[in-house]
Amino acid sequence: MKDLHDNQTIDIEDVVQSQTEQVGDKANSLEDGLVIVDFISRGRDGERTLQEVKMLVDDIEVTGSVVRKGRIEWFPKDALKFKGTLERRAQRLIGSSGIPYGRLTAIPVCDLDKLLDGLSKIKAEFAEKVNDLDLNFDTLIEDHKKANPENASLIDKLKSSKDEFISRFSFEVCPPMAFKPYLADDSEKTSESLSDSLYDEIVKDAEYIHNKLLSGHTEKGQKAINVVRRLRDKVNKLSFIDERFADLVDEMDDILKDVPKSGNVGGLPLKACVGMVSAMTSRERLESCISPSLDIEDPDELNTTSVTDEVTSSSVTDTPANQPISKTGFGEW
Repeated sequence: MKDLHDNQTIDIEDVVQSQTEQVGDKANSLEDGLVIVDFISRGRDGERTLQEVKMLVDDIEVTGSVVRKGRIEWFPKDALKFKGTLERRAQRLIGSSGIPYGRLTAIPVCDLDKLLDGLSKIKAEFAEKVNDLDLNFDTLIEDHKKANPENASLIDKLKSSKDEFISRFSFEVCPPMAFKPYLADDSEKTSESLSDSLYDEIVKDAEYIHNKLLSGHTEKGQKAINVVRRLRDKVNKLSFIDERFADLVDEMDDILKDVPKSGNVGGLPLKACVGMVSAMTSRERLESCISPSLDIEDPDELNTTSVTDEVTSSSVTDTPANQPISKTGFGEW
């Protein structure tokens, strides 16, 4: 087929084959690089709804769809807080490794073993807490009745049997599942969704690091700096989603290589670290720090000026003589 706007001959079959290979490569990249990990936690809240309860206002019984049935706490809720605590810990652990994909979380395959080990420990702690409930069930209810003597008889009436109550608690880690779009043509769209999600995660983490750990300090210990390093590692493990994130990792490495790995960090290394994280708290600024990945067919159209050069040169005239200039795409600090 002849392209009327060019003097080159285009083979449509070659183009289709090339595009098909690119879609296949992307699909394989996602499947080989990501997995879905989740858990299921179950339990009881130690409450029972009263069916016969009446609501009175000025001695007049109130009825209708807006009236809610009364609930009685027959088991002390403080003894059940472990369930929510461990669920949140498991959610944070999964979130620290991966990025959201809708209501699921996509995890880098390289983090899977470590993540499953962490979830296994949470499961073991959950089982230990449930065992404590089993051993102390009667004592906990008796103490609850003593603390609420006016409802002691009601607690006795509404309480579940120990075996029935304990059997309702469980914590299970779902078997990891391969991350693969059902339709091969959706691979590019899936990659774009994951890329957006990673941008959002970077901005969220950077806001926390900047506002809670770094901003306003003249010195920080390695514990705070290591949080920045962990963000760099997370981006690096997920950078196969979009090669622009590999550029971001390079930019971060340029900053972090000059940050001491022991002792407190202050002076220019800390300022550089704060400036870098600050730039990452805005998606617009973050995107401007990453060199665009373009498919350029004509070498003459290639602009050899890097983002680093562009930011540095454009900042020099506005930068005071005593203000250090960033050597990377993150601008001045």
